[in-house]
Amino acid sequence: MELSELHVVAMMVAAASRELLKREWLLEAMTQVSECTHNVKQDGAQIGSVIEVEEALSDLKLGQVVGVNEDLIGIVIENHQALWKIAVLSDRKHPIYHRHDTFKFMPDVSKQYLGANIFTNSQVGETTFGRFLENVVVLQYPFNFKYFPYQNNVWKPDDIVGLVSKELIRKGSQMTVDEYRTFVDYLFYLNHITEICVPSMTEHSLMTHPDVPKVKKEFIESHKGQMNDPLVIKELEDKLIALDKEWLGDDPSVDFFKGLGSKSFNIHRKKLFLTTGGIPAFDTETGKMDFIPNSLAEGWTKEALPSIANEIRKGSYERGIETAKGGAETKLVMRVFQDLAVDIDDCGTTRTVSMDFASTFRIKDFLGRTIRWGNQDIVLTEENIGKYDGRVLQMYSPLTCAHKGNLCFKCCGQRAKELGATVIGIQVVKITSKFMNQAMKNMHGTELKVNNVKLEDILL
Repeated sequence: MELSELHVVAMMVAAASRELLKREWLLEAMTQVSECTHNVKQDGAQIGSVIEVEEALSDLKLGQVVGVNEDLIGIVIENHQALWKIAVLSDRKHPIYHRHDTFKFMPDVSKQYLGANIFTNSQVGETTFGRFLENVVVLQYPFNFKYFPYQNNVWKPDDIVGLVSKELIRKGSQMTVDEYRTFVDYLFYLNHITEICVPSMTEHSLMTHPDVPKVKKEFIESHKGQMNDPLVIKELEDKLIALDKEWLGDDPSVDFFKGLGSKSFNIHRKKLFLTTGGIPAFDTETGKMDFIPNSLAEGWTKEALPSIANEIRKGSYERGIETAKGGAETKLVMRVFQDLAVDIDDCGTTRTVSMDFASTFRIKDFLGRTIRWGNQDIVLTEENIGKYDGRVLQMYSPLTCAHKGNLCFKCCGQRAKELGATVIGIQVVKITSKFMNQAMKNMHGTELKVNNVKLEDILL
C-alpha cells in the first residue's frame, strides 16, 4: 500500500527523534496482522472535534504514541520552527505502518520535512517502510551513511555484516570501534523487532497442502519394501516439498522461509508438516537409512520410536565423539604447522591450481587471492571480481608455493598481508574446525540430497 504524506511525515520525524529505537513506539506502529489498511484523518476530522483531539495530544512529546480512545491510536508530531502540528490517527486493529508499505524516497524528502537531508546520500526511489526502518536503525544511527548508501533491497544478515566488515578491514577506513559497537548493538535491537512484526505468522504458514496425506499414503503403498532406499525416500520428500511450496505460493511468509535457505523447506517444514522422512541409521555401516512416515504434526507411532530414540542417541554421540576428535586433530595440525610462516611477497613460482567458479566455488570467498591470467598475475578485488566470476581460473595456492621452508603472500593471498597474518598455524586450525562444526550440525537435523556422479570424473 502507498503511504500517505501524513504517514511519511510521521515516519521521518519519528526517525529523526529516534522514536524508532523505542519498542513502545514500534509496538503501536506495527502489529502481527498480515494485512494492512490505513484510516488516516487530519486534525481529528470525523473522530471528534479538532479541540478534543488536540487536548488529548497537547502534552505529548515528539512522535509519542497514545490511545485516543479504545479503537484509535494517534501520533502527534510537533515542529515549532515549521509551525505545524499533525495528528495521524489509525484503526487500532491494523498497523499504522506495514513493512511492505511503499513510498517514493528521494534525496529531498527528508529536507522537505526536516530542513536537512539526513537519511540518504543517494537516489533511492521507490522503497518500503521495512527497508527504511532497517536502513535508519543499522546504517544511519551508527554511521550516518558515511560509508554505505541506502540499501534498497531485501536484506540478508550475511550481506549486511559482510558489507560492514569489509569496510572495517579496508585499508584507510575511517570507521571507529565505537561506530562498529553501536552497529552490533542496533543489529541486536533489529532482531527483536520480530517480537512485534511476525511476517512468518500467517494462516498458510501454520499448515501445509491438504493433499499431502493422500500423496504420501499412495506413494508408500506403491513402493512397499523400498522405503529404506535413500533414492526412493528422496523422491517422496521432493514430491511433498513441491506441494508445500505450491501451498505457500506468494504468501507473505515465503520471504522468511526463503531467507533461511534450503533448510527451511527441506528440514524444518518437512519434518513439522510433511514427513520425518529418511534419517541415517545408528549403525556401523554408512549409507543405511531408516524411514519415518509421520511428521511431527501427525505425531509419533510406536513403530517409529526405536528409530527416533536412535537418532537422538546418534546426535549426542556424534557431538561428543567428533568434538574430542576435532580437539585431537587441532593439536596435531598445530604441532605440524606452528613454525610455518608467510614471510616474503613472491616465491617466483608460476604453478597454479585449477578453480571452477562456474559451478563448484564462490569467487567472493577468494578475495585477495592471486590468479594467473594469460601472462599476468592478478589479485582478485571487489572491483574486478565480476570480470572473472563464472570461469575456471588458475589460482596460486600454498600447495604450489616454491618458497623453501615457509610460504609467500602471492600464494597465500594479499588479505593475509593486509591483516598482518604471518603465522600460518592459526589459519590451518580453521580446517579442523570446519570438520568438527559439520559433525556437530548433525545434532540439528540433516538434509537428504542426491548427487549425480560420473565415474570418469572419479576414476580418471
